[in-house]
Amino acid sequence: MNKFHHDEVYYTMSKRAYMKIEKEIGITIDGERKVWKLVGSKSNKWTGFKAIAYKNNNDIIIAYRGTDKTSAPDLFTDVAYIVFEKNPMKGINNQFAESLEFGKEIKKKYPNTNISSTGHSLGSANSHFTGAILGWNSVTFSGPATINSLPKEYREAAKAGKFDKTHVNYIYTDDPVGGGFLNSWTEKRPYIGTTYALGYRYEHENFGDGIIDEAMGAIKKHPLSTFKFDKYGNIKGDIFTNLSTGEEMYKSPHYMGSAVAGTIQLKPEVILERADEMKHRINQVEQKHEEVRASLLSFSHISEAEYIEENIHREMNEFIRWYGEKTTRFENILRETAKIFVEADKLK
Repeated sequence: MNKFHHDEVYYTMSKRAYMKIEKEIGITIDGERKVWKLVGSKSNKWTGFKAIAYKNNNDIIIAYRGTDKTSAPDLFTDVAYIVFEKNPMKGINNQFAESLEFGKEIKKKYPNTNISSTGHSLGSANSHFTGAILGWNSVTFSGPATINSLPKEYREAAKAGKFDKTHVNYIYTDDPVGGGFLNSWTEKRPYIGTTYALGYRYEHENFGDGIIDEAMGAIKKHPLSTFKFDKYGNIKGDIFTNLSTGEEMYKSPHYMGSAVAGTIQLKPEVILERADEMKHRINQVEQKHEEVRASLLSFSHISEAEYIEENIHREMNEFIRWYGEKTTRFENILRETAKIFVEADKLK
């Protein structure tokens, strides 16, 4: 199995796929700079396809460009092959077929390298499609569910979980492209691999809000620029919800600390950052409580609403007290762990 790179490396490559092609790309994470050199590119104005491939030592990353909103061929691909699930292996030339062909070219040219791929939006679909067929890792952003684009053999393998650990897609809960328009993609068809929704509670933040709210979600949360990263190149999120299992995580599934001498070392600063994040979450929950209380005041003139208001207020207070206790305890554990790490370093 090919190795993964930092989330931010894939993000940078995905962003570069939208830009003018450069011969070299320098990416610095935690003070360490790596230079990636261009080893291939391909574009087709008739289908809207564009991809780039960069190499660093024995690693290659292929990045597929997402939808150019001014490109009619891109929009056609979105509608025909993603919304209506036209078979990309039949009929006219299309971006999925070209993604696979470009991948094959790079793999043939560099047979002994570690190849992985990435992309945003439509580029995510191309990346996961090609990675599943050619057997490499894929890390993408804001990608839709496109399992039915795969040939039957690979589609069945995807449903059986073969790509759950090799294909990762990050979306925001209220992005209708990554999450599904009006209804979740998961209600229609599965994703290829594992999709993680970034947000507080997936089921509370997505779907059923109406066309206007969905459109605003696309404007605010679909752009690649909405994703943020820590100093170690890990994608940031309050909660990462695995849409296949419902499991919730509080850090990137590919979390990496500082890379030193070929090993991953978790620094005390990283632990303290997580402790600060836990404390911040308590403040956010309390703030949400006050917002709800303020909104309930508008119904205070209705006598029947008084009982409901009291119940909601009481239940929310109980939840905040429980959440605060558990989170504070976890925060303290993290701070104590960081302290132990510091003391251990002094003894070296």
